[in-house]
Amino acid sequence: MRATIRNKMIWGFSGVLLLMGVVAAIGMYAVFSLRQSARDATRIGGRLNAIALEIQVHNLEAERRVKDYLHELKQLGAVRAREKYLDEANFEVSAIESPALKAMAIASTAEKREKFRAIADESGAYQSALAALVNAAEESPESQKAIATRLAYEDEAKKLHDYAEDGEAAGRDASQSSQDDIDRTSKSSVALAFGVSLVGLLLGSTMSYKLNRAILIAEEASAAKSNLLAEIERLNAQLKQDNNRMSTELEVTRRLQQMMLPHEVDLKSFANLDIAGHMDPASEVGGDYYDVVHKDEGAVFCIGDVTGHGLESGVIAIMVQTAVRTLLASGLTESHQFLEILNRVIFDNTRQMNCDRNLTFSLMHYKDKHVIISGQHEEVLIVRRNGKLERHDTLDLGFPLGLEQNISSFIDERKIPLETGDVMVVYTDGITEAINGAGTAYGIERLCQSILDSSSNPSEGIRKAVLADLNAYIGDQRLLDDISLLIVKPSDDHILAMHRNAAR
Repeated sequence: MRATIRNKMIWGFSGVLLLMGVVAAIGMYAVFSLRQSARDATRIGGRLNAIALEIQVHNLEAERRVKDYLHELKQLGAVRAREKYLDEANFEVSAIESPALKAMAIASTAEKREKFRAIADESGAYQSALAALVNAAEESPESQKAIATRLAYEDEAKKLHDYAEDGEAAGRDASQSSQDDIDRTSKSSVALAFGVSLVGLLLGSTMSYKLNRAILIAEEASAAKSNLLAEIERLNAQLKQDNNRMSTELEVTRRLQQMMLPHEVDLKSFANLDIAGHMDPASEVGGDYYDVVHKDEGAVFCIGDVTGHGLESGVIAIMVQTAVRTLLASGLTESHQFLEILNRVIFDNTRQMNCDRNLTFSLMHYKDKHVIISGQHEEVLIVRRNGKLERHDTLDLGFPLGLEQNISSFIDERKIPLETGDVMVVYTDGITEAINGAGTAYGIERLCQSILDSSSNPSEGIRKAVLADLNAYIGDQRLLDDISLLIVKPSDDHILAMHRNAAR
């Protein structure tokens, strides 16, 4: 468990470090890309500067060629002026036919020429003439073409110069912008790298702290779990031991309760009375109770239902059976005294046991073909020989035992005839409250009908018929409460003997 938690923490911390590495790599790649873009912009700016220099050199070369051409034009104009002057002089000389005069003219011409030159040089006329010749030369078609060419060159040179200046400015701007981007990117990259490093340090410290804390918590949880498991094992062992002990106690109590119920031989020991009884606990130990006791050439029938079921209810049922037998053995049969003393015993014992159990209880004293009923319990059902059903309510004949210390004011009794051929049935509410699969209770009406249908049978036949009808009704449903049933049927001796022999 601890190794699993530690491995999960280490893998989580490794994942965080890997994510930090990826973020740093992305930042370094962005810095590298921006530096590469800056180097490209600087290279473009340098190239534009080189082009500008080439344009300036080309412009200077064009200007030099134009100047040389103009100089050549000026020189050509001067030469042509001199040649024209000489040609005119020669023409004047050649016009003289006399050799002597021609010789004088030539000499005169040469002299004039020298004088003209001297005067021109001194007066600047030569320069003016030369300028006039230059102007004439410039106005010539060749000169105009040269000038147009020069202007074209100058215009192209100006455009190239402007382009070069714009390119140089763009290069400077691009270089400056690239440098600024580099600076900003470098600062951002440094800040980003610092931030990533700081975040990584903080995350690493936090994860390390949390990892150590988680490991510590896991170790504490593991230790607590081990202690808890050990405590659970101890408690399970103790619970198992207690369950075994309680099961033994319940089994002992159940056997005691069964042993204290009337046996078949006891039920058949009454002359002129056909008696059958049944008790089925909902758990291992039930809270129901019934008993049949010989008394004064008659019989005493008792039936009770302790609240709840289980060990405490079973103990109280045994307690009631012992107290009833003790009171009867002491010769006490009067209803008021009997129930008052029995209630006081149950009340004191339940308080000593620190439990809140109580019970409904009916006492029935049969003698001389009459039954005296006292105590509060379920209805007493009587089916007459003629098939008529009587339902005698016991609500006003007593009070639940063990609930109040003094119940004498609630106790009363009722005397009812019970002759040969009649059937008396007493029961606990576990029968009438048993439910089927639809959640519907068996009910008192169905119980009465079942008794009516089987009332001509002996008591054992009635018992079997009622239980068979109850089981058929509830089907697979589990009993929610203990059930008890006691059937008493007065009979003549020969009829009773015949029924008993048939049962054998």
